[in-house]
Amino acid sequence: MLQIGDRMKKESIKTHFRRYRIYSKRSTTINHAFASAVAPSDKYSAARIDEILCQLDCVREGKIICVYCGVREAQTWDHLYPLVKASRPTGHGHTYGNLVPSCKDCNSTKGNRDWSDANLVINAQNPDQAIRVHRLISLHLAAHKTSGNCLISQELMSVLEDMKAQIIQIMRNADELIDKHLA
Repeated sequence: MLQIGDRMKKESIKTHFRRYRIYSKRSTTINHAFASAVAPSDKYSAARIDEILCQLDCVREGKIICVYCGVREAQTWDHLYPLVKASRPTGHGHTYGNLVPSCKDCNSTKGNRDWSDANLVINAQNPDQAIRVHRLISLHLAAHKTSGNCLISQELMSVLEDMKAQIIQIMRNADELIDKHLA
């Protein structure tokens, strides 16, 4: 179902008329790629997902509903704890304990915050829902531990951080080269 927030606005074309920057558009992608590569990841189990959705009370009339607002249909899986903070992997990953269904609006509002901080923002006007979400997610986390531990040694992480810095520097260099030739 098309919602008002999903409609295109003619002003959205403005973003296409700005000069594209390689570094600024892709540095977040690079940080997430490195964080995802070293983060823990669970094996998929449909039965376990069904169990989790029931525990989170996120299934209504055959649809998966956002755990945060409890109203809109979920379109994404949100990481309760972000994969990246301050451009570094947090050690949290793609695990049952770290993933919950979310609508795009709530996921966008949550951004890079931890779930408990985001819950207070998302449900600022609905304290009963904030309490409900806190209870459901706290139970979810207790049942499905999430450690926040990277899978690799600090030495290897240091090497990977150096490689990531080199990639990002190459992207910056490309932007400078383009700017020089287009000036």
